[in-house]
Amino acid sequence: IRVWSMTGGAMEEPERTLAPEGPRDAVWSLAAWEGRLISGHTSCQLRVWNVVTGACDQVLDGHTDTVRALTVCGSRLASGSYDKSIKVWAMGAAGQWACESTLLGHTGLVRSLAGWQDKVVSGSNDSSIRVWDVGTGAHDATL
Repeated sequence: IRVWSMTGGAMEEPERTLAPEGPRDAVWSLAAWEGRLISGHTSCQLRVWNVVTGACDQVLDGHTDTVRALTVCGSRLASGSYDKSIKVWAMGAAGQWACESTLLGHTGLVRSLAGWQDKVVSGSNDSSIRVWDVGTGAHDATL
């Protein structure tokens, strides 16, 4: 993941490159949250990066296939995967993300997410769009 500075004019070289230790895998999704960049990978993991230092602060496990979509929903993060699930992650008291719930209902790959306040909207290869409440885990609607 290459990070460029948005100040100072021309962006010829990246300011920093974020690279995991060990084997590399493809990045399929990104989300920004309070000075952090969260990346979703083909390894089924999410990685939380400190954009200033370039360090990987946390690796999140829970999906069983590629993490295809990420979005911020208020104080939570939602991740959508080819495993047909959406995971809702919350920041714990120790400053670490933890999986709070798993939203199930899609019968196809979850390919896109959009978050707003306490809602997440998911799009899937099953030709449906679903609206969820990330606080309660409730499925509000299918479009």
